[in-house]
Order: sequence, then C-alpha cells, then structure tokens
Amino acid sequence: MSALQKKVMLYAIALAYVVTFAVGVFLALLDESLTGREIASAIGLNLVASAIFATFFALIATRSQDQNMQATLRESFAAMSDQVIDRAFQANSTYLPQRTYPATTGFDPVFNRDMQRAMAGSTLYACSGPNPWYVPARLRESDNPPDQVVVRMISPAFDKAVRRRVADRRLLPRLRGVPMDEMIRDYRDSLLTALVALFDCRDICPIDVVFAEDSAVTRHEICDNGVFIAWYRGPDSQTKTFPHALRFSSDALLYKTLRLDILRAREIADHVLTFRAATTEADLIAALAACTGSLLDPDDIARRRSKYAAESAAFVRHLRSLR
Repeated sequence: MSALQKKVMLYAIALAYVVTFAVGVFLALLDESLTGREIASAIGLNLVASAIFATFFALIATRSQDQNMQATLRESFAAMSDQVIDRAFQANSTYLPQRTYPATTGFDPVFNRDMQRAMAGSTLYACSGPNPWYVPARLRESDNPPDQVVVRMISPAFDKAVRRRVADRRLLPRLRGVPMDEMIRDYRDSLLTALVALFDCRDICPIDVVFAEDSAVTRHEICDNGVFIAWYRGPDSQTKTFPHALRFSSDALLYKTLRLDILRAREIADHVLTFRAATTEADLIAALAACTGSLLDPDDIARRRSKYAAESAAFVRHLRSLR
C-alpha cells in the first residue's frame, strides 16, 4: 500500500469518527430534559457495554484470525513446497526420478497404471531383466500397443545367472522352505513359458529377444517418454513379491543410457530370437534349441501356453480393473 493510500485511509477513518461524534452529540442535545448527571450516566453505561462487547469481539476475532492465519500459512507452505520440488526436478531432471513406487506384496495399481499409460502409443517398449513374465500380458492388455518390443533376459541355459536370481528370491515368504533345486527347475520352466507367451504376441508387433547373463539387480522397462527401474535390492524388495521401483523421464541420464544399452545389446548379440507374424511354432522350436539348448515339441508349447494363461489370469484381471 502506498503512502498516499495510507493517508487517505486515515483521513476517512478520522472523518467517520468526527461525523459519528457530532451526530451523537446533536441527538443527545435534542432532549432538553436530560441533566448533566443523566448524560454522564448514559455515557458510562455505554462505555461499560462497549468494553464488554469489545472483549468478546476481540476473543472471537483473535481466535478466528489465528485459525485463518494458520490455514493460510499451511496453504502457503504447501504451495511453496510444491514449487520447490517442481523447480528442483526441472533443474535436475537429468538425475532425479519423477516418481517412486514402494515394494508391495500384491499388484501395485499406481505402478501398473503408469506403466500401461507409458506403453500405450510408444514406438518402443524395451524390457531388460531376469524374467519378462509380465510382458506378454501387458502387451495383450494394452489399448495401443508399441510398434516394437525388445526383451533382454536370462537364458534358461545360463546356469550361474539362473542360480543367482533364484538365490535372491529365496527370501520371498511363499518360497521359504522350498528346496533350491526345485526353485531352479521352476524358474527355468518359467523362463521358457514366458518365451512361449512372447511368441504368441507376435501378431501384436515385432518382438526381439536377447539373452544376457543378468545379475538380477534391477529390471528396466523403457518407453518413449521414460524408464521404470525396479530395484530388486531396494527397501523391502527382497521380502516382497514386487520390488521398489522408480520412474525417470526421457530427459534423464539413466533413460538415455539404458535405452542405448539395450538397443546395442540387440545389435551385437550372437543369437537373437525374432518373433514376427510369419514365425511358426516350428521356427520357435528350432530357435529355442539353438539359443537355449531346450528341446521342446508341440505338446510342450501347448502345455506352456495353457500354463501362462492360467498363471497370468490374476494379473490380466488387475490390468483390466485399471481402465
């Protein structure tokens, strides 16, 4: 408020007091029967009433003002906090995640909704991790599937990598007490089953599968607008079914590095499984024998197809509930 505005306000208040006082005195003098004592008594009573009113008004007004001030301060601090976070992210989007997701025992609707939205309409979806079990279901349930899929995973033939991943999974409550050899056998079986399920998605888009001896520390899922990184060694991740995860934007250093890394891995790989619309089951059987040493027949393919449909049904229902 400017000095001139303050001066005008003071003049207005002073004028209001003078006019009120003058009108009050004029009205009091109209009654000629009033004595000086009566006038003084009336003024005294009015002063007492004014003091009582002012006391109650001050208490109520002060309390209301404090509440309003606290609410205003909370709103201001919240707004300032959001602005600080936004500016920090804008200034450091190269290194800071857009969002974090806690480890969970069940399907995380927030993570899966964000993942499905990022995948929809993306030209590329790349998944790099030990086991692409959920990828086929995601592709099938995507409203607008990607144009191209690249998967990097552990080969069932990579014994040390399989054992390393199984050793990490032994802390899961549902696997405690299960013999190591049984877990290894089941994990190899799940890798082959996931490959059959990926093969069945060849009508959706071209799919390339690269095998790598993954150390099973993270899983990366890359789309055009960002990367989702699941950290298997993150907070509570080792005892939860779904690990702690982070999302980085396409401007982040991690996104640029991981995207280039998986595309180069496909480029330099000695063996790449390529699933196209024209790929047949005979091609799949021959490719699996050459790349993984797994000798399957049409009955094995059919059994694994049925197994994936049954074991992924709960996840499919979860994805459909997010629409």
